[in-house]
Amino acid sequence: MNLGFYYHIPIRRTEDSLLLPGYLAVFVDALAKEVTQLTLFLHEEKPGEMNPADTVLKETNISWVNLGPKTAAWHRSIFYRSVLKEFKPELNAVDVLLVRCPSPLAPYFSRIIKDPSRVVYYVVGDYGEGARHWKSKSIRQYLIKKYLYWNDSALKSTVKNKLLIVNSIALKKEYEKINKRVHIVKTTTIQKHDFYLRKTYNITPPIKLLYTGRFDYQKGLKELITALSELRKKGCDIELHLVGWEESSNNNIETNLKNFARALDVDQYIVWHGKKKTGDELNLFYRDADIYVIPSYHEGFPRSIWEAMANSCPVIATKVGSIPYYLENDKHALLIEPKSSKAISNAVIKLINDGNLRKELIKNGFALAKENTLEMQSKKLKSLIYDYIRR
Repeated sequence: MNLGFYYHIPIRRTEDSLLLPGYLAVFVDALAKEVTQLTLFLHEEKPGEMNPADTVLKETNISWVNLGPKTAAWHRSIFYRSVLKEFKPELNAVDVLLVRCPSPLAPYFSRIIKDPSRVVYYVVGDYGEGARHWKSKSIRQYLIKKYLYWNDSALKSTVKNKLLIVNSIALKKEYEKINKRVHIVKTTTIQKHDFYLRKTYNITPPIKLLYTGRFDYQKGLKELITALSELRKKGCDIELHLVGWEESSNNNIETNLKNFARALDVDQYIVWHGKKKTGDELNLFYRDADIYVIPSYHEGFPRSIWEAMANSCPVIATKVGSIPYYLENDKHALLIEPKSSKAISNAVIKLINDGNLRKELIKNGFALAKENTLEMQSKKLKSLIYDYIRR
């Protein structure tokens, strides 16, 4: 099968290699192992990308159709025909086009390809849910919020009669309102060789809290920094380690968070590590940490939870999206309410003081992650697509 793949994350070509951000590169390589040919329909990376392509694609059956540099999201949505028209021959040449979404162009491939039934959608997030948490403090932010709702509506209208794959139970429940053929394939970066079983469950000061991922207010980072302040005031010897990136230099999120930490007088207890490569480099941070905290306002199911569990790092996560569907409180993780620094600090203290609980979370989380490897999920994705085209 010649499988086409689209997502809005740009790719970079060097003299002899194709590169993507690590989390997407491992997904693409795993997918390529399951098909005869994988044709990537991707935009080319521009200089200064905030989440640069840093991981070389390894599989030799991958080719790239260059969609050119990304234009603004609204431009791609409104002028999708002009953006995609010259690529019609290549789009029609693949057996199936897998569109990862939400994404500005995602709803419109079915209008471009000759046989729309050959477009399969893989939904890994929710623009509509994001818009509901979006604060409109300016005209620009108001317009972005409206755009997110518009794109979400366009996507849901498009996928009504398509094979639809989602990455979480929460999204399955949402999309089953409009489509009865919804299947779950979880997103993960964890491969068999990534697993690390901690030899000791004891922790000693300073306690290292870890967050990995995008720097975004909706990830609960202000609450996490506030929790650090609360814990320090209670006499806890604690550090916060932040590993990640900011998607847009226009938002100044990292600068604002540093100022916020300085105002709380905890900036000296926060280490900003920047973005790290998925795999060995990132795994070292999970292995060195005592507790992983993901205090998001909303989520599908963050792949970072699988990463933490596979590396024997106990997890504190908010009860949002599909997290409470997959994880049992006090068994796999400590589940807390969102938007609450006190909930974070209380959970941290609970994990510090209860060694048996910490041991159980590590052991149970490790076992659960083993059931959700990238190899398993890629094979499931391939099977769904194969069964669909053979119907």
